Amino acid sequence: MSADIATSLYSWSTTAGSNQPQGSTAISTNLDDNLRQIQAVVRNTQARDTISSASTCDIGAKDAMSLDVTGTTTITSLGTVSAGIRKWLTFSGALTLTHNATSLILPTAANITTSAGASGCFESLGSGNWRCLSYSKPDGTPISVQSFSLSDLSSATANKTLTNTTYAQNWGWVFTSAGQKGLTLTGKSSGTGTAGHVLCLDGSSASLSTQVENIFRVIGGVSGSATDVFNVTQFGGTIYGNDNSTTGGSWAIRAGTGPNSAGDGMVSFRSASRLGTSSSLVADSTQIILSSQTKAVIDATRMYFGHSNGVPTISAGGGAGATIAGCDAACEVVFGTGSPTSVTIQFANAWSATPQIVMVNGTQAGATYSYAANTTTVQISCSAGMSSGSKISVMCMGLQ
Repeated sequence: MSADIATSLYSWSTTAGSNQPQGSTAISTNLDDNLRQIQAVVRNTQARDTISSASTCDIGAKDAMSLDVTGTTTITSLGTVSAGIRKWLTFSGALTLTHNATSLILPTAANITTSAGASGCFESLGSGNWRCLSYSKPDGTPISVQSFSLSDLSSATANKTLTNTTYAQNWGWVFTSAGQKGLTLTGKSSGTGTAGHVLCLDGSSASLSTQVENIFRVIGGVSGSATDVFNVTQFGGTIYGNDNSTTGGSWAIRAGTGPNSAGDGMVSFRSASRLGTSSSLVADSTQIILSSQTKAVIDATRMYFGHSNGVPTISAGGGAGATIAGCDAACEVVFGTGSPTSVTIQFANAWSATPQIVMVNGTQAGATYSYAANTTTVQISCSAGMSSGSKISVMCMGLQ
């Protein structure tokens, strides 16, 4: 005789009196059939079977608890079966599980695109409704990457290391009122210890030149243009670019008021540092002061100084169209036409005593020079007529 017991677990009831065989059923010789059927149903809870993907993929109609889902058809329903039945599904390829807040409830409340080897546990809620209790990808990555705000870092603990391979870190701030700060690092009000670093780029294991172009970069400082305004390179160099309001980059140093301020902003050239080739140092409406411990080394073809108390003039000689530039301490004369053999320079301010004169860089080939000076003028004489455009530089040392 055939067994009296239902062949599928989902047909069994959680109420004992609702199951088979009924109390009036004569078991007789089919007792063994009923026992074997119970064993088969229980064993199917640990069996494996295959089901094809479909819009309504009726996994409840399968007795096996573990099912391999084949195909790539989008699944919107898992069929209807009694509440509490669970199925483990393993997908053979890419298909879409369509999230529904009632009938197919998925993690993250969003559709899931499966991949070969991905698996999930689904539980029937009854009335054709299912919930995905868990879902895992074969490579172990999460279904989706959760985003966090910077305020979430308030609960981060100290002495933790964040390790990544290749990644992009983008922080964006929208300022809604004046005085807001994008990122603030606040030091402790007290405590001692070895000095640390707010930002440290360590290139000891590999050259930073192959990894980092700029340590710090500012783009579009004034008008929002994509023009670079300021860069600190990986080599420690500082580059100032066009800030969209001037023709070149500008750099301002202002006096400080903090405990380490001497009152004046300073540019310090340490050791063998120097201005680069084709560079110039220009001071507008101010002064460059050399302290008593420094010296100026001049290694150039010629030089002259600007001066705020007037420019010397040519009072005689020099040829037609001759020009002079510089100051009483150092000036340059460009001779004009007419083959002049001398030029007289009238100082803008009288010297307290006749200054010492140094003449350098006469550009007239084969010429020799001499001078005669007093407190108000110096006359430069040449052994031959000066050709137009020839130059001579004059330095005066004394006290005005």
